[in-house]
Amino acid sequence: MVFEAAGRLRYHALWAYTILAGVFVGLDKVPLDDFNAAVAILAPIAIVITADIIKNRNKISDNPPV
Repeated sequence: MVFEAAGRLRYHALWAYTILAGVFVGLDKVPLDDFNAAVAILAPIAIVITADIIKNRNKISDNPPV
């Protein structure tokens, strides 16, 4: 139960970060002209998505279709 709640919390943090990053980029507070700035903003989103892909890939491979 605790781990399920932590998983949902990760998704809430992901959409909250995405909205904050969008607001800062939309208000031109963070320049996306610089490649390093774009990578720094998008890295947390990419890490969470990659972790979910790896987790779900392992879940699918553990239970092969019958």
